[in-house]
Amino acid sequence: MIGNFISDFWFGLRSCSEALLFIRRHRLWTGIWNYGWLSRFLLVVGLLIGLKFFGVFWGWASHVKVDQPQMLGASVVDLYKQMIQAGYSLFFMGWLKYVILILTEVIVFHFVRRSSEILTGQGEDASFKTFLGAQKRMIKVVLRAWVLEIIFTTLAGIALGIFSLDFLKDPVNFGLQCYFMGFAIVDNYNERYHISIKDSAKRAKEVAGTVVAIGLCTYVLLLVPLLGAFVAPFIAGVAATLAFFELEKRGVLPPLDTPVASEQGSPTDHQPPTI
Repeated sequence: MIGNFISDFWFGLRSCSEALLFIRRHRLWTGIWNYGWLSRFLLVVGLLIGLKFFGVFWGWASHVKVDQPQMLGASVVDLYKQMIQAGYSLFFMGWLKYVILILTEVIVFHFVRRSSEILTGQGEDASFKTFLGAQKRMIKVVLRAWVLEIIFTTLAGIALGIFSLDFLKDPVNFGLQCYFMGFAIVDNYNERYHISIKDSAKRAKEVAGTVVAIGLCTYVLLLVPLLGAFVAPFIAGVAATLAFFELEKRGVLPPLDTPVASEQGSPTDHQPPTI
């Protein structure tokens, strides 16, 4: 069991690195601005989040003394620490990390479907009605993940405290947070097949290591100043699509029914490209 978890975890990490190449090779960002006001709304959201990091930078720049070169190196290190701390407080210490997933669902929606179309050679429904359904589901998934994260981290903390294993509390809590964050991302792949959230969670448990890896990648990318809130969800979404498509092809996960095709798209007989 532990061996499967570790192998699934490394597979998930590889999928995250392959996602970057896949996005670049197939130019998945093409067409994202066709979603109109939603895309512009996301720009405003990203700007507001970016202002948090800009405020950190401005505070640092107003105090750094460029006429003292020997102090500049230490000042840069201090800026880096402040940026990391700001990102940590934003995304690790509360519910905002899940709010980011809700606000960027339109981007994840686009990238996951475009990735699936390329892998399967079949068009998918990307209408506003379909997106609205995906957005509502994301809200439900996020609320579920947030509540379960609180419950499980609390129970884990109590259990570890009873056995005097408090030193394991932080890594265990972080692992649980990665899992639930990863599930919120992975469900974007599963929801296209119209399976219930409960069944989606069962599929995630079968490859928990992969889900944790995708959640970890999401956390790391969220720490990137300014751009993290944008790039983390869609890179993780593509990674989840690549991973679960491959797991189904290998027979590790049972394949689901074909998602609803778009009116404009049509099946093709070419082989799915390699990741």
